Amino acid sequence: MHATAAIDPKRRFLVLIGSGAGAAQALRWDLDRPGPATDLRSVTSGDKEIERAYGPGFDFHPASGTFVAWSGGTDVHVLDPTDWRWTRRA
Repeated sequence: MHATAAIDPKRRFLVLIGSGAGAAQALRWDLDRPGPATDLRSVTSGDKEIERAYGPGFDFHPASGTFVAWSGGTDVHVLDPTDWRWTRRA
């Protein structure tokens, strides 16, 4: 697996993205309710290409309350956890 995870400290969940055995991957764990991960692939929308990236850079941006991912080039991918929408930004 070549994925990366980040934690949203306000909503208290961990999100993992990146290729898992060559396939897209987007998972969420609720840190207050231990148990299996929720597969986000059917929930996320927008430019989902980053979910297939090999070991993407991925972190939570506290000021905006969003996750930011990068996988080479000049664009970043922003994931809004309020609606699970990916937006590519130059």
